[in-house]
Amino acid sequence: MSALKFAGKVCVIGGASRGIGQGFAVRFAKTGAKVCVLGRSDGQIVTGPGTLSNVVAQIDSVGGKGLAVQCDLSKPEQVRAAVRKIVAAHGRIDVLVNNASAHYTAGVEALDEKRFDLMNHLNLR
Repeated sequence: MSALKFAGKVCVIGGASRGIGQGFAVRFAKTGAKVCVLGRSDGQIVTGPGTLSNVVAQIDSVGGKGLAVQCDLSKPEQVRAAVRKIVAAHGRIDVLVNNASAHYTAGVEALDEKRFDLMNHLNLR
């Protein structure tokens, strides 16, 4: 990633509280980007390490400008609200990394209808 390509750009990362999304966020930040991180919660999580606030602190520490936006990407009204918040803060969106997903370690035949629907709704939509 060239710093010249992303310096000052507004980058939005879905599913950014940990893992690959967190990695994208910090990497964009190292180029001087304004990085907006989206995730369902910004508090204590049960499924692994990391919160949006932690990622924003990492973004800011490497020279980026971070913004945490709590958003359940399976809910269209929350997506619209997140876009409004980002545009209000930065005026535009230049880059989107759609990293959010739902996955379960059980085989598809073992999934209940609610989990199957969530996985397909979020991952495919």
